[in-house]
Amino acid sequence: MKKNNEVKESKYWWEETIDFNTAWKDNTWPEFDKQIREMNKLLKKQSAKLIVVIFPIGSQINYDSEAPDFDYIVKPQGKVTYYCNKHNIPVLDLFTYFQEHNNLSLYEDGLHLSSYGHSLSGEIIEEFILENL
Repeated sequence: MKKNNEVKESKYWWEETIDFNTAWKDNTWPEFDKQIREMNKLLKKQSAKLIVVIFPIGSQINYDSEAPDFDYIVKPQGKVTYYCNKHNIPVLDLFTYFQEHNNLSLYEDGLHLSSYGHSLSGEIIEEFILENL
């Protein structure tokens, strides 16, 4: 039986960090929905278009898409995509692209992109923007 002062061991490192774990918590997404809807509304008033790009963290792309917990691993991507689709906002998820190039050094440290990661992202994003203008 767990006592109140015991710390729960987590399977995923991001669950123990304040900066990342909010993306896996359901109670944070209504605020995201509100904010993205507001950004889209403000940009439309300026005749501008919002495009969202989702960058996976390095540890996510190491997971096999057949893994039993895969949906949980990519939960943030699914949520962002859901809300963007809900508001007709073009969304580009770099997960699949990064997974295809995972044998190359996309990240400096698992979070910040390397020169190659920036270059690859730039090419993919440029193509996406041109397709969605």
